[in-house]
Amino acid sequence: MAILILVIILALTGFADSLYFVMVHYDMTDLEPPEIPLCPAASKEGTCAAVARAPQADVFGIPSCLFGLGFYGAVLVAAAVRLAFGFWPVPQALAGVAVAAAIMSLYLAYTLVFQIRILCPLCFTAHAINLSLAGIFMYMAVRH
Repeated sequence: MAILILVIILALTGFADSLYFVMVHYDMTDLEPPEIPLCPAASKEGTCAAVARAPQADVFGIPSCLFGLGFYGAVLVAAAVRLAFGFWPVPQALAGVAVAAAIMSLYLAYTLVFQIRILCPLCFTAHAINLSLAGIFMYMAVRH
């Protein structure tokens, strides 16, 4: 049960994080740092919002935050199945998708640090969540 609760907390946090970036990417919010206290507010170019609008934030022309919404949404659905029926649906597929998300996170983190040169706490939060979920789902897939 502890793993289930952890997965739900991680997925909800990741979903909220991705939703913020979707809203910023599509100009659906006026929230800019310093209103979001975790993001640096030194300049518009150095904010988490600037990251959401950077070309490097797109994967195959699609904003990576949309992939995040889909991934975290799928994890929440899987957690709901586990809660309702007592089993994780397709644990190997969950592990595979989580590992793909973690690999993408490593690439995006590299891009943040070495290309965009913005240390975005909200971005790194999502990357840490993806790595954590990959570890959890790989563990469950191996155990299954």
